[in-house]
Amino acid sequence: MDDTIGLFTSIQGDILSSLESKIKDEHIDLNDIPTLQRDFLINIWSDLRNPEVFARHCNDLGMVQPKTIYLSDYSSFQYVPILDTLKHFFSHRDVWMAMAENNVAEKTGISDITGALVVKAETIKKHCLNEILAPLIKDIQTFQTEGIVVQNHVRMTGDNHIFGSVATISADNLGAHQLGGLRMCFSSGRICRFCMCMYSDIKNKCKEADFVLRTPAVHSMHVKAVAQDGSLTASYGVARDCVFNVLPGFSTVTAFPPDLMHDCLEGVVPKFLQSIFRYLHIEGICSIALINERLKKFKFGKTEQRNKPRPLPGNVVLSSGKVSLSASETLCLFRVLPFVIGDIVPTCDEAWRLYVLMSNIMEIILAPSLHADVLDKLKILIEEFYSKFTKFAPDLIKPKLHFLLHYPRLIQMYGPLRHLWCMRFESFHRKIKSIARNCQNFKNICLTVTKRIQALKCYEQCNESCLTDDFASFISKPTKMNLLPREVEEYLQCDMGIDADANLLLVSQLVENGVTYGVDDIFLLNFFDDKPMFVKIVDIVMSGCLGQKSVIFHMKCTVVIAVI
Repeated sequence: MDDTIGLFTSIQGDILSSLESKIKDEHIDLNDIPTLQRDFLINIWSDLRNPEVFARHCNDLGMVQPKTIYLSDYSSFQYVPILDTLKHFFSHRDVWMAMAENNVAEKTGISDITGALVVKAETIKKHCLNEILAPLIKDIQTFQTEGIVVQNHVRMTGDNHIFGSVATISADNLGAHQLGGLRMCFSSGRICRFCMCMYSDIKNKCKEADFVLRTPAVHSMHVKAVAQDGSLTASYGVARDCVFNVLPGFSTVTAFPPDLMHDCLEGVVPKFLQSIFRYLHIEGICSIALINERLKKFKFGKTEQRNKPRPLPGNVVLSSGKVSLSASETLCLFRVLPFVIGDIVPTCDEAWRLYVLMSNIMEIILAPSLHADVLDKLKILIEEFYSKFTKFAPDLIKPKLHFLLHYPRLIQMYGPLRHLWCMRFESFHRKIKSIARNCQNFKNICLTVTKRIQALKCYEQCNESCLTDDFASFISKPTKMNLLPREVEEYLQCDMGIDADANLLLVSQLVENGVTYGVDDIFLLNFFDDKPMFVKIVDIVMSGCLGQKSVIFHMKCTVVIAVI
């Protein structure tokens, strides 16, 4: 009960105050909140001094209770049983509907990410991963062999047996090598989990064909050899067997895809931007002070406001300097750079041509969907960029640039890598770090963090809809058909078949499948003859009752004739 009281106090301080202020500031009517979530809030407020009742509410709403796992030296960590989590997840009807429509990926968001293991770093250093990951792997094996029994909410034909396993594991390079049993050093020896590349090769070889690729069969031979002779670790780049290899069909070589966020947005792109800024400074074309001044004056759109890059440090042009930005800030800076300094850099400049080449690569890599024919073009672009960049800035060549050589083949294997990157997981991790920093717990931080995260998941998923709502609107006001622009009125009546006296709402912002659309936002709609068409949202009109809503975007289109 002490844990429940502590959890209750944290919820009271961390969630209720922010919820109450948000409801007052935005004049939210409790009747507009889904039933289960409204009951959740009302019960919390009515039982503010009763943590026992609060704990009962959490259990009734399906909160998965974490388990404390003790190790040999009496240290412990927290484990949230994944089988219970999966049963709770599949108890929602909208999950089944999304599976039937094959759009689960489009409807999931950060609120659908949950924690499984919370352990201190020092505990991992003292104990092997096999011991810490044992309960997780045991549950995965059960999920593979026995499955879980859940009710089918679509066909309503009784219970269904669901089986599953691990397809891929998304992690940064250090984490992937640690989990995969590979060497955790990227400054010497074998540095790549996809091939047998040596650190000394990254400045000399610029094609994937120049390297011997790792295969599951060869990797298995390397693991057996290292188990017999530990000195072979340096020769093969393998330290031990992967703990997940006990799962049928799992292979270290194929189960750890590259992470686009850490490789590109926190690796290749920052180093490339540093080389560009250094070149512009040395050539006298543009100074860091001028770039910062123009960035300060640049009008970022609403969608870029939260990712607006911070001012660049003056030492970024030095060999010891670096571009210290987050992944989203780096991407924003990379994309707006032509609009910031494009007018003062000659279009035929060597560095600018290199930027255009890198821009073409990034647009393909970041695409949510790709045609197979584009991969041949991507391979040529990457090899060309690699060859030129090693000459342009040889001191900035790092292993992450080498990983880029494997991307065309790996995209063909895994699909668009954007769907496997760590961006959303890092956002979830930031929540965990924020809780750990603010709770001021010095006794059992793992238990505190796990309890609070599970309470948050309980609230986020206590609604009948577990996934992202199809339509989640923000501030809105009622309007009439005759008050809308004429072209919108004609479209609503003639094309949509909406009555002239229908109830309509003008919405300032709207979230659909995790994407936020707002008035005055600009989006890239399509390409016509290789020219981009941009649209600006003028009005967002919503029609219909809850559950049968129609959304109409009133937009203005612009086709760009000349592109830098």
